[in-house]
Amino acid sequence: MPGRTLTFKGCCPSGNIFHSSINNITNISDIHLWMFDNQDIGGSSGIWYTEWTHWLMDFSVKVEPCPHCTSPNCSGKTCYFGTCGIDGDCQCIRGYSGNDCSTRPSDSANYPSIQYPLILFPDTFFKGTPIKQVSPDTFEVFAKTSQNELVYTYKSMRTLCRRKVTFSRVDHNVQFELPIGRDIEDISSYMTVNDKEGNDLWINYSNAISLSFAVKVADNPTCTNCSDIGGSCCTGSCVCLPGHSGDNCES
Repeated sequence: MPGRTLTFKGCCPSGNIFHSSINNITNISDIHLWMFDNQDIGGSSGIWYTEWTHWLMDFSVKVEPCPHCTSPNCSGKTCYFGTCGIDGDCQCIRGYSGNDCSTRPSDSANYPSIQYPLILFPDTFFKGTPIKQVSPDTFEVFAKTSQNELVYTYKSMRTLCRRKVTFSRVDHNVQFELPIGRDIEDISSYMTVNDKEGNDLWINYSNAISLSFAVKVADNPTCTNCSDIGGSCCTGSCVCLPGHSGDNCES
């Protein structure tokens, strides 16, 4: 989004951490080539992307928050399972489609629902079976240390409509929250790249310590009875999809 600050990061497996930021970037069609054209970011004065063969490195990017920015308006159009983009078109949540994001994914069991707002997958990038469907506000262990090794039972996750996500170090009363939840393709990589959160949780520390780690997605009581067929509750209240009606969009 124009006007935001992008921060690139190179880090972790080698023990080296590098950051570099840039303002007012709109679109980057090829990040790999862009890094070579912008050596202040990609080179040795930045995150060492173009020199990556010297060390084992992971590279990531984040956009800084903009607390005073106004949300785009899609000319009054409802984006049922998505948000309004800066171009005035609906940007659908992964798996949903249509110009108003009202078309649900065909393999609905692999996507969150009002009944199960958290889906955990045994492999990265939302693959593998069996998946785990988790009820609202219920912690589920996704990793633990065993025989001096951190073992991930579940390696990726999907959350419903950006609901708040809470990670926990089980039985140690240590948690951190993502107020705006998101799908995570690789939980291990996420914890490594977002080292402050991972370190606070101790998931990046010694595997010799016996620990378990859990995750949950927040409940929203106003959504409990909203129909999983005729309703959407991505805005915090039950909104009926086209062709459906009723207090809970059940008709």
